[in-house]
Amino acid sequence: AAYMMVAEAGRLAQNRQEENMRVAWSALSQYGQGFRVQGDALYVGDQRLNDFYEPVDRIRQQVGGVATVFQGDTRISTNILLEDGRRAVGTQLAAGPAHDAIFRRGEDFRGEVEILGATYFAAYSPIKDAAGRVIGILLVGLPKHEFLASVMPNVAFMSLIGLALTAVIAIGIMMLTRRLLAPLGE
Repeated sequence: AAYMMVAEAGRLAQNRQEENMRVAWSALSQYGQGFRVQGDALYVGDQRLNDFYEPVDRIRQQVGGVATVFQGDTRISTNILLEDGRRAVGTQLAAGPAHDAIFRRGEDFRGEVEILGATYFAAYSPIKDAAGRVIGILLVGLPKHEFLASVMPNVAFMSLIGLALTAVIAIGIMMLTRRLLAPLGE
């Protein structure tokens, strides 16, 4: 039952990511249509996205979790913080399934990933230019530990109940076995 609860929470997190991704695309579309790389910067419409934090902060306010805009595989706008409190701008997307889905196949990726040492339920979508080339990534994610925080007390409670029942049954079987085997000792 505990496994099923955690699995269901994971499915709910992934479903929530779909809604979060729609909110994220909507937040970016408020600044214009069409993505392009011009010089060393990524633009949506006429808005430069490098070091522009308004959309990622708006996404966090509306749906929670984290949001990041990548140019190529490098974070250019994010609300993910490093240990020293700075935004994780300039860090790169690690090699793995998300990187492969985006840059090798040009597809969305949904799943559990590790982002800068923390596990997230995440959704990645490629940002493409007018020619259909992948020029960046839009990421939304929910920290796994935060999302499962509501489930874990129930899992712990169920585990305690299971252990208590196991102990009671084991003691009952032991007493019954002693009683059944007592005549053999005589």
